Amino acid sequence: MAEKKEKLFEQFPPVSAAEWRAKVEADLKGAPFDKKLVWRTNEGFNVQPMYRMEDIEDFATTNSLPGEFPYLRGTRTDNDWKVRQEIIAETSEEANRIALDVLTKGVNSLGFHVQEPTADTLGTLLNGIDLAKVEVNFSCCVKKALPLAQALVAYVKECGCAESFNGSIDFNPFKKPLRKGVSFEASQLVNMACELLDAVKDVKGLRVLSVDSDMLSNAGSYIYQELGYALAWGADWMTLLTEAGRSATEVACRIKFNMGVSSNFFMELAKFRAARMMWAQVVAQYKPECECAPKMVAHATTSRFNQTLYDAHVNLLRSQTETMSAALAGVDSITVTPFDTPYKTPDEFSERIARNQQHLLKEESHLDKVIDPAGGSYYVETITVAIAKEAWKLFIDVEDKGGFLALCNAGEVQKAVRESAEKRHIDVARRKDILLGTNQYPMSMRWQPTRLSIFRVLSPALAIRRLMPAIAKPVSPPSVLQVILRLFVLPLKLQATVPKCLCLQSVTLQCVLHAPSSPPTSSDVQVMRSLTTLALNQSKKVLMPLSPRVPISWSSAQVMMSMQSMLPQPSNISTVVPSLLLPVHPLAWMTSRLRA
Repeated sequence: MAEKKEKLFEQFPPVSAAEWRAKVEADLKGAPFDKKLVWRTNEGFNVQPMYRMEDIEDFATTNSLPGEFPYLRGTRTDNDWKVRQEIIAETSEEANRIALDVLTKGVNSLGFHVQEPTADTLGTLLNGIDLAKVEVNFSCCVKKALPLAQALVAYVKECGCAESFNGSIDFNPFKKPLRKGVSFEASQLVNMACELLDAVKDVKGLRVLSVDSDMLSNAGSYIYQELGYALAWGADWMTLLTEAGRSATEVACRIKFNMGVSSNFFMELAKFRAARMMWAQVVAQYKPECECAPKMVAHATTSRFNQTLYDAHVNLLRSQTETMSAALAGVDSITVTPFDTPYKTPDEFSERIARNQQHLLKEESHLDKVIDPAGGSYYVETITVAIAKEAWKLFIDVEDKGGFLALCNAGEVQKAVRESAEKRHIDVARRKDILLGTNQYPMSMRWQPTRLSIFRVLSPALAIRRLMPAIAKPVSPPSVLQVILRLFVLPLKLQATVPKCLCLQSVTLQCVLHAPSSPPTSSDVQVMRSLTTLALNQSKKVLMPLSPRVPISWSSAQVMMSMQSMLPQPSNISTVVPSLLLPVHPLAWMTSRLRA
């Protein structure tokens, strides 16, 4: 049979890449090959329409095996990732009840948020949980990380599972300069980190130094930026603490990467593969004594930014492809964001669906039975190397400028990410312009520089004076109506409630622009989760903070929905939307409001 197959293949002579290209160019009938078929990515490199074996022949990355340095194909010899669920509850008792329930439904990794890290609180929270088999992860205020670590270590020792425990504490002092724009001194960071390392030295499986690059992803960074900055972030932990006298092995084995996953399926898959390889190279330069030190521990969380309110079940499709990217890439654990997160606290049903999305990939698709299935793919191997090169350039640039913390304190990281987010808006607007077949950008892009905020409107008369220059431009009546509704209806209904509790970021007037990656089945007006900033801690901001990515599209109904939790009586979206979208002529409506 083998001989017959050999003879069969002999009937088909090999075809060179030049011959394939000549055939394609003939079919294009004079159209330029590079403009029609070559795709320029946001990561700074071109993607060809076809790849062949000769494209990856010189890659050293294709020679390694799973579990071997530099861990491109995985840090383990299996792909059995952990299914993680974030526990949302008001009290420790309720959180423990929910945790015990979901542990019987396929979850083997838990995420808790702790406000008062006392021994009693921790004992109530972890009561009945087998810490030898379940991964436990905690998030808390930076200043409470040390007492939480001390209480957790004492509890783990009392349970007798110090050797088998696996978990993490999200200690992230970099969040202060990134999100609040307030600089954080390196000496203070080192002192806090050293105290934390001393507190957890008896529990080997507890990682306490976080690299939360999902913050950058949700703020609008490109994939290579998230990866490059994550490497620089981790390298800062290594540099600062080894200079303080800590061993490279001790520091590296306490670092955990929390990374985001967007809907760019193959690029995200390649990002995790490249991240393991590059992190292993970084840690190797510090000469660790243990061979396990260069292994990256990565947790993936599906994106929240691209979730929609209308046709919310589309979020299941988006998060499923993101979960597949992370699973096929060989991450250590995954959190799937429930589909109803944009408009309410996830309930039992949506959390069950989110868990089952991972179970579907494990129990029915058997993705946990295959290690690095993308390995050897001409396309995936090529973009893995390409992303690694671009991220490495950024990493070297950050190191040359003093490191990640120095750039955060100077506002350079925030500035770069904001510029990327703005470019995303422009790119989406241009694609929308092409689809509309017009020579003008949609109204949303023409108004973008105004940065009007619906909650800064003090009265209808003032709003009209601010709105009239934009209305004078040639726009369609439905778009004008949407803007009027946004500027008048919501402030009138919420002005007594919102200013007391919340300060919304300035909302760009974007009315006709689709959400990114919006499938054809979605509503014409895509609604994104409102991104808000609590105005409770009025700290002095010396720098421009890194904010969550501004939604590409917005609607008044979505803002109303995001405010429902703050109003006395709960309201239903089915009753809100019709009342906001009445077929009233814009000028007649404006006149009636002025008379009133």
